[in-house]
Amino acid sequence: MNNGKPKTLKFSYNKTSNYRTYNVDGVFGGLAPKNKIFIEFFSEKFPIPDSVIHEISEDKTLGKEIEKKGFEGIVREIECGIYLDIATAVAIADWLHARVDEFKKLKTEKGN
Repeated sequence: MNNGKPKTLKFSYNKTSNYRTYNVDGVFGGLAPKNKIFIEFFSEKFPIPDSVIHEISEDKTLGKEIEKKGFEGIVREIECGIYLDIATAVAIADWLHARVDEFKKLKTEKGN
């Protein structure tokens, strides 16, 4: 007997030793076998060079850059990949839509 109290279920949250916070600038992925969706989250940045060659000035200080080799454009670094079933994907989509709606309402209330 529950004495008129609603039945409850408590969830406790623990971060694993591998927990990280990721910056996400986009997502790439698609359908996967066994009725799953595969998502890869990426961050974007300008590339760092593989190598740079500088002149050495007569006073032995670093001089003008004369050559740079490496990537061009924008680099997308894949931060992590996630497989999820359709029900979980729908739940995440619903959760994201609710957060976007909250954000829009807040911006409207503040006049921004």
